Amino acid sequence: MGPIIRLVMLSLGIVLIILVHRELPREHGQPKKVTKLATQGIYSKIRHPVYSGFIFINFGLSLIFINYIMLTLSIILIPIWYIVSIYEEKFLIKKFREEYLQYKKRVKWRFILKIF
Repeated sequence: MGPIIRLVMLSLGIVLIILVHRELPREHGQPKKVTKLATQGIYSKIRHPVYSGFIFINFGLSLIFINYIMLTLSIILIPIWYIVSIYEEKFLIKKFREEYLQYKKRVKWRFILKIF
């Protein structure tokens, strides 16, 4: 994989994290403090952009530095984030009920558009 693609992966991850923070500056990383469901911006495309950002950052860094331990960890973390996202969605369904269920129908992609 070429160096440009590696940098694009890393940059995409950083941009995703910035977009999330712009959308939810106070609640970022604190789901219990969320008072309003985020459905605009990046959240109108994917439901868990923070995890998407982490995926791209981890893979980008591990490929830039050709670090196989970090690459292995990046692969292992994907199912962990998937499980965490399931629990997060259960929490959001309890908190926002029908509003979250409708959002979930509109926004099909959990992490990466048209893929996952």
